[in-house]
Amino acid sequence: MDAKPRSWTASDDVTKGIEKRDATECPSPQYTANNGLEFNTFCGQAFDTSQRNVQTIGTTTEKSSVDCMNVCASSDDGTCFGIWYNITDSTCWQLDRSPFNSTRYSSDTDNVAVTPYTQWRAPTDTSCPLEDGFKYTTDNGQEFDIICDKDFAGFGDMCRLQLGAI
Repeated sequence: MDAKPRSWTASDDVTKGIEKRDATECPSPQYTANNGLEFNTFCGQAFDTSQRNVQTIGTTTEKSSVDCMNVCASSDDGTCFGIWYNITDSTCWQLDRSPFNSTRYSSDTDNVAVTPYTQWRAPTDTSCPLEDGFKYTTDNGQEFDIICDKDFAGFGDMCRLQLGAI
């Protein structure tokens, strides 16, 4: 009894119900990555590279624009602020802040996304670091008065107070 090995094709029952992920997936007009970083998406668009201001900080191969945005959002150094995804070859370019003033054009093979400017830096903690009126002296003897909830225009964030300066 000679048993012949069975060959199968993609039409066999084994592969029924398995679908290839849609590389053209592009949530519009926004997408929130797994870590909360938000992207403004521009589906079916690409950047005009003739302006020479689109800077790539990394390139990977991803299954979709969504995966590409999640890679950008999880960058270790926090310098990725946008993506350019090519649907044809699944190339995911992670971009720095450079493309935000770039012209976009219609494209059948590309999707781009950028993070809103408000997410480019962490929110500033404006709480008073010590008690209002506290006198702080640094290790080298520099003295500072902690004055909360006041802005001294023209002096910067920290200034040494001198008599007559206020």
